[in-house]
Amino acid sequence: MNKKLITIIAVIAAMAIAIPSFALVRQAQKMPLLISDDEPSGGCNNVVISNIPAHPTLIGLPLECPSGELNNIIFSWTTNEPSDTVVKYGISPENLANIVSSPEKVTSHSITVYNWSGFSISYALNSSSVCASVQTGVMNDSWYVVPRIPNCIDTDSFTYPTINADINGTVKIRGDQTLYPDSCQDTIILKEAYCQNSCADRPTFVNITCASGCLDGRCI
Repeated sequence: MNKKLITIIAVIAAMAIAIPSFALVRQAQKMPLLISDDEPSGGCNNVVISNIPAHPTLIGLPLECPSGELNNIIFSWTTNEPSDTVVKYGISPENLANIVSSPEKVTSHSITVYNWSGFSISYALNSSSVCASVQTGVMNDSWYVVPRIPNCIDTDSFTYPTINADINGTVKIRGDQTLYPDSCQDTIILKEAYCQNSCADRPTFVNITCASGCLDGRCI
């Protein structure tokens, strides 16, 4: 078997052992519920928020290639009285500059923040009935994803993009038996094969001028 192919297979196997599966890691910090100072009028009951999940639901996580950071975040809770649905949210507890809301009076609440960029969010939940309201304290949720085995592997480097003119490396795409080695085009030009990112479905090539010459697929 080709020595480079054996090396790449060994690298993939080692990474599979080190990262057995995709893991979503969540971190949350919740604050006590805060009830408004306004007393309900006309014999109404206070609005009480309950059944808040430990984490809002994340849709569109970068679990699969192509990776990305835009997520849809679903917030849900229940109330004892029919009330509207409001989420104030932002990039920090001090900056809840955004609002998403629904005026419908319900007791089971669910609302989505679309295309949130980043891996953390601060938010507060609010529900108001016809005569009372309640808002939670600010809550924080953050997440990150343990990367899976890359789609594009380069024996040159595991830092993307994987350009490294000092090593005669080979690019391997998952599911593709073709090997894409670095090669000298002449005595000074190196044709470097590399991965733009871990999700690349094909190698990228660039010609590099080697100051001291090119030999055996690398700059000397």
